[in-house]
Amino acid sequence: MIWLLLLCQVELPDATIEPGAARTFTVKGRGDAIVLRAYLALGAESGGAAAMHVTVNGTALTECDLPKTWTMPNHKQHPGPFPMYDGAWTVFFDSDPVPAAKESQYYSPEIREYVYRFSVKLRDGENTVEVRNANGQAPLRLLSSKTHGEEIAPIPDDRLLPARKKWPRPAVAEAKERFLALHRWYEKLYNGDGTWGKGYSDWPLNKHDVTHPLTRFTGYCVLAYLIAGEPDFRKRADEGLAHLLKEQDESGAYRWYWTQDGVLGGDALYETGIAGRALVAGWEATKERKYLDASSKAAAWEIAAPVSPNANYNMFAIWHLAAHYRATKDAKVLDAAVRRTLATLKGQTQTGVWSDAHNQKMGYHGIILRGLVELAAVLPPDHADRAAVLKAATRAANHVVRQQLESGALRLQPSREAPYHGSLAAYAMIEGERLLQWDVADAVSGLDAAPLDHDPSKADTPKSAFDDAILWAAAAWRRAR
Repeated sequence: MIWLLLLCQVELPDATIEPGAARTFTVKGRGDAIVLRAYLALGAESGGAAAMHVTVNGTALTECDLPKTWTMPNHKQHPGPFPMYDGAWTVFFDSDPVPAAKESQYYSPEIREYVYRFSVKLRDGENTVEVRNANGQAPLRLLSSKTHGEEIAPIPDDRLLPARKKWPRPAVAEAKERFLALHRWYEKLYNGDGTWGKGYSDWPLNKHDVTHPLTRFTGYCVLAYLIAGEPDFRKRADEGLAHLLKEQDESGAYRWYWTQDGVLGGDALYETGIAGRALVAGWEATKERKYLDASSKAAAWEIAAPVSPNANYNMFAIWHLAAHYRATKDAKVLDAAVRRTLATLKGQTQTGVWSDAHNQKMGYHGIILRGLVELAAVLPPDHADRAAVLKAATRAANHVVRQQLESGALRLQPSREAPYHGSLAAYAMIEGERLLQWDVADAVSGLDAAPLDHDPSKADTPKSAFDDAILWAAAAWRRAR
């Protein structure tokens, strides 16, 4: 069986499409760009082919505002269009995907899932979407978010689930060495000016000319080195903070350097949230007003920014806004954080995870959980929405517990058994234990002991292997102490 999930403004309903057949759906649009996400897993009976064709208003999806070419890790450059890079594989909807998948560094024969994202323009009013099953051997199933997922049983929101086993708490020396190993790796990327790396030119994205360092590396390193606290680490934190002051856009935001010049708009919620959170930490560590002033500018920009349809983008902002409220007790900042959070919670399912395939990936789920924990920790006990935020955070944490494997690592995505370290989720769980007094010691110890996805001591470890991991390692070291 071939499984497919399509998500847009109005979801396509559950449907089965026989080989060679097509189904037509009517979708109401508003003339704006929407995101169509596809979840695909190949069953054994599919014969290794997953061909399908999608048309919108009679125009093939391959001609609907998609890139003309796209190069994925270890792939040849094929004629496009291709899905947006989403940590999965490039698979053509009109050809056999398996050869392309096997060329990818991410290919593993036991994983049979694929996730894609597309931007498609719909016209105002009714739009006709046709999905044709071009696979000659197996039916194709469209699944709505309510149906998708291996584990569909509701998850508790009033208590934390026990971990699957008791993992030993890592020793202080072990936690410190893991942090130092990552520190040595980051030092190889250090540019001497409060930045790390050469941007997306370091990543397997065919963006060789995009060399501007990513703000997230600076933000995460500042946070980590302030936690670590030793003089050499504090020096790096100070250098990173100085860079954040220089890098801030006059709007208050931080550019996402997806291009060499960087982009603002909704995509900047990502880097602005990380930078803002680091600035709050700088203020708390030094009491130097310049860091709080820069955080205030970033917070004002986040407050004015529209709520994003991407849940994790919103929670980057919440991570910062909640911390900024803790530092300033500015009620309008807390009010804005709560409003954005409540809008984002509309996408959470009863299983604790978000309904779209993108945010079901554990990395993005960890970002969401991290923001929820930070907000729950600063909400006054009598706040009207504190119970709702705590329930959402508990459900999200229970999803992490449910996805933990025997090794202590996590599934990359629901129903995938392949291990994923999940430093974002691990950090969020550590913070839940520290800030909310969650009884998650066993699960956190398992996450702390789980092997990293890459070995930072090896010379051939990709330069894109870690960005947030050093923050988790610093928090894990603090926890062990």
